[in-house]
Amino acid sequence: MDKFKRLAVVVMVFYLAFGFTGIWCTESSGGEKKQGKLSRTRYVDSKGYFKITPPRGWRILKYPQDPRGKVAFIRANNLDLRVLARAADFDSFEGLLKLVRDIEKRTGVNTNIQKISFLGRQAVKRNFVYKGLKLLQIDFMEGNIKHNLQYCAPSGAYDKYLAVANKSMNTYETILRAVSAQDVQKHALAQNLRLARLFLERGDLNLALEFVREGLKIKPKNTDLLKLKRQIEGEGTPVLAAGTKPSDKGKGRLEIVRVIQVVVEQSYGKAAGVKLPFYDISKKFLEGGGFTVVGSEAKKFDAMLKIKAKGAPIGKKYGKDQYLYTGAEIKGDLQFLIEDSLLYSKGFAGSKDPPGMFFVWGKKEEKEKKINNLKKPANAPFSDVFEKKFHFPLGDMIYTLWGIEALADSLKANKSWHIRERIIEVLGRTKDTKAIKPLVYYTGGGTNVGSTISHALLQIEDRATVRKTLIAALKDENSRVRQHAAKALGEIKDPRAVEPLIAILKDKSIFARSEAVKALGEIKDPRAVEPLIATLQDKDSWIRREAAKAVGEIKDSRAVEPLIAALNDKDSGVRSNAAKALGEIKDPRAVEPLITTLKNKSYSARSEVVKALGEIKDPRAVEPLIAILKDKSSFTRSKSAEALRKITGQKLGKDQTRWQKWWQENKAKFQSGR
Repeated sequence: MDKFKRLAVVVMVFYLAFGFTGIWCTESSGGEKKQGKLSRTRYVDSKGYFKITPPRGWRILKYPQDPRGKVAFIRANNLDLRVLARAADFDSFEGLLKLVRDIEKRTGVNTNIQKISFLGRQAVKRNFVYKGLKLLQIDFMEGNIKHNLQYCAPSGAYDKYLAVANKSMNTYETILRAVSAQDVQKHALAQNLRLARLFLERGDLNLALEFVREGLKIKPKNTDLLKLKRQIEGEGTPVLAAGTKPSDKGKGRLEIVRVIQVVVEQSYGKAAGVKLPFYDISKKFLEGGGFTVVGSEAKKFDAMLKIKAKGAPIGKKYGKDQYLYTGAEIKGDLQFLIEDSLLYSKGFAGSKDPPGMFFVWGKKEEKEKKINNLKKPANAPFSDVFEKKFHFPLGDMIYTLWGIEALADSLKANKSWHIRERIIEVLGRTKDTKAIKPLVYYTGGGTNVGSTISHALLQIEDRATVRKTLIAALKDENSRVRQHAAKALGEIKDPRAVEPLIAILKDKSIFARSEAVKALGEIKDPRAVEPLIATLQDKDSWIRREAAKAVGEIKDSRAVEPLIAALNDKDSGVRSNAAKALGEIKDPRAVEPLITTLKNKSYSARSEVVKALGEIKDPRAVEPLIAILKDKSSFTRSKSAEALRKITGQKLGKDQTRWQKWWQENKAKFQSGR
């Protein structure tokens, strides 16, 4: 399963709502030339809360059943711009701050909350990376209506579309309207219902139940919430509460368990032939913890893990005659028994609803093959649901019965990076201080292991111990431990980590140095500026790239001259990041050197130079930018037109002749300070 699709539910949690109503089946196409433009049509919220001009070519997803003002503008590959306006029971900025801090506390993710001015209003900005997805959220109050704008994209595409997302956000206009106490109630109910569903899909039953109860306080007889409550409570709870130990009798039995029989019963209705890997995953989790796992045919064993699962494919009609199985649901339970004594029992459930929008990319033959496959119930996305659900109750069982040590042993012993990452997630969910060291001193690999470790550590409430352990780990002899520790400290953003991270800038490991540079850029402490400037001379071009980016994020004028020198670096990526950083610092000393760099052979570097000149807004850049309107790169020409608009306030597009005529007529007045 595509890793970005696996993350969709997490991203939705921060948006506080999600749903689909439309459908598109389409082939991949161009459109890169339009990525910086806005639609010619202004979107007006049908509920009467806002107006906005979306990016051109982004599909509009409406939510007619939701009482709140809500819309999503969607591009392919999990890239979207979303708007949510709802009535609130407060009307102050302080109330808004309290709300977003509460969200951060509940989810356990540091969202880098900042106070900003947005369209002349006090606003809250949240900007963070979560498992490969980068999010920008802006919230503000208009009376007692809370407005939320969110831009989300995979990290690799975030910067590419950030400009058009910001441009669209800056067209946002609130519609003045009265809201009643009934509106506040309806909107709060809709929010709690959606969040409860999302956390249930995520496997976090406690949080899901918490939002259900909050919703039932508003409307005790709401059928949807009562149904969710029955579903959550029906999934069962451990016979032993997490973190506790069995009775003395049970404990004695557990100590002699060495061989565990795993028995799986599963059926999925008309999706005949589907067999999900319950046995294989259980075997890897348990054998890593030192147990021997045998199948249902075995006659000698010390204990039994019994897994029962049922499910069904979920189909939806697309277009006139396409009925495709694009959803699935699974519900089951696992039980751990010694002879006839039940020591642990917990249910699990999850579903993936058929999306209202369904994209099929590729050539015609490839599209037809994919669509035909989805006409078969057995090809419904059962694996997607299994992937998100089963490892959490399995890991909780191991933690409840044998403690953190068994999970830590399994983490060390497993050869599968996929299983190791799942165990890391489980360790974080325990919130147990004993999980800190196994997470910090993990030395295995994985495709996204650094981010997974960081997220797991952020879920542990003893932040002081987390910080101290990570700082100590920066001196570990294993370079991978140092690398992961530096990354996690960047996620935590604690200024007490600055000096230890500065010391890592001279580390022998390029990966540890890279994470330390990025972490210092995330923390944004002025003490890091001089050391990062020195790192612009690192022998490795990747480190120099990250250093240029980091000093740009700190926005300290001490970095201007070194960044100007970096415009001549032999690596085009360093030159690009140096130009971008100068644009973020906005120091006029950079204007002439940037103009000189417009002759750079790398189109990506030229584009960043053009954007930087637009950010600095110095009249000296107007003529060189007009000349760039003839650049061979369409992207660079578009960026030049945008930079000229920022500097002059004129909207003349990419027509060089029009710009030349306007400049000839207005140059003197403009340069004199008009």
